[in-house]
Amino acid sequence: DTWSTTVTMASNQLQLEKFVLQPANGLVRSGDAVTYALRIKNTGVTTATTFTLVDRYDSQQLKFINSSITPTLQSNGLLTWTLSVETAPLRSSEILTIAVSFTAK
Repeated sequence: DTWSTTVTMASNQLQLEKFVLQPANGLVRSGDAVTYALRIKNTGVTTATTFTLVDRYDSQQLKFINSSITPTLQSNGLLTWTLSVETAPLRSSEILTIAVSFTAK
């Protein structure tokens, strides 16, 4: 599988984790729901006021359905969120989790 996720930020320290929520056993067949979480933690001492999260997925195997925060940009195999203090301020030690849902092809 070719899943990758990156975070771009101005000056704050952000830590990113990506993990599968559904299916719990990790086994997927065509038509099954697939949900994973992107968890971003601010490990810096100041509020992260603007950052960009880019998630790549294999569009030959997964069809994007939705996410708990709507992506700013969406294209085949690529989801991008540009988050700011207005949309998702991330204070020191806070965690933001975005759940992303797909259907297996």
